[in-house]
Amino acid sequence: MSKKRTKSVFIKIVRHRHHDEITDQQTEQIRVIYSKIGNAYSGETFEQFERDFLFDSDIDMEIRWWKAIAKVFQRCLNLFPEIDQTVAAKSTVLISIELGIQEDDLPHLASSFLRRNVPSRSSFLYSPA
Repeated sequence: MSKKRTKSVFIKIVRHRHHDEITDQQTEQIRVIYSKIGNAYSGETFEQFERDFLFDSDIDMEIRWWKAIAKVFQRCLNLFPEIDQTVAAKSTVLISIELGIQEDDLPHLASSFLRRNVPSRSSFLYSPA
């Protein structure tokens, strides 16, 4: 019996780019978001983080959402300065997109605070500016 050789299959996920550029005003807003939560959440450079906004159909809505969760994230860090910022940032985003978090990721009081205060992303998708 001969052995069959198998070939690795790679699947490339293609995202549709909705915009060619970001305005200077949007860039400044994204820079503030990046400094407050983006770097801790993504670990990417600012340029990589900013580039992701080009793939959003509504950049301004996406900025509003990030601003809202960044505000809650910063409040959480002020209340619980001992928590791991990366874990808290990722938990903040996961709660907002309604995926929840594992209870052991953060101290109970910090995770409770985030679950009570982080706005859902869907509330930004379906509400006027």
